[in-house]
Amino acid sequence: MPVPDGPEMDENCEPKVEIDPSGLSATLVLPAPFERMDLTQEYCLSVLQSANIDTEAIDQDKLDAFIADALAAPPGPFQGVVAEGTPAVDGIDAYVDWLIDEPNSTADTSPQDAEPDGDRTDEQADEDEPVCFYSQCVYTVVKTGDILGKAHPEMPGIDGKDVLGQPLVAKGGKPLDLKHDESIQFQDSKTLIAQIDGILIHDTHL
Repeated sequence: MPVPDGPEMDENCEPKVEIDPSGLSATLVLPAPFERMDLTQEYCLSVLQSANIDTEAIDQDKLDAFIADALAAPPGPFQGVVAEGTPAVDGIDAYVDWLIDEPNSTADTSPQDAEPDGDRTDEQADEDEPVCFYSQCVYTVVKTGDILGKAHPEMPGIDGKDVLGQPLVAKGGKPLDLKHDESIQFQDSKTLIAQIDGILIHDTHL
């Protein structure tokens, strides 16, 4: 693309556009030999367009500030961000907002409750004694009809666009993957209600 009338320069004096690896920002770089006295917005826009920078990504306020600062700066290289893309916003995974009390843990057994066991080492005791399923989980006592929690659906992501106008695809939120049996009713795909009295097990290994 031809550049409008501007400073006379050779290839080593020409402004350059550097695009961040993320594609979310473009920096206009003026080399030290560049003559800034004739720097104009029209000229800068032409340089950016020659580098295929999307017009919508060019920040007019940043460009005006860049020109003003470049004209006021002492001799030497000068650069500034003048275009910015729109980052993608990833979606939110579905989740359950538990409304029950804080769970207890059977693993919290005080030392005085433990039976003395001769001279066995802790390692021997661990090998000899069976592993209790409940000691690996957290639990809450519930009654029939208790509302256990509210499910929140996944939220979609919002796509973005880089400074070249290329789309940045957002990740979508994951749907709810809640494993339960008939002891819990999933009402209207939102409310979890206990169907029996008992202990709600939160298996932290799932």
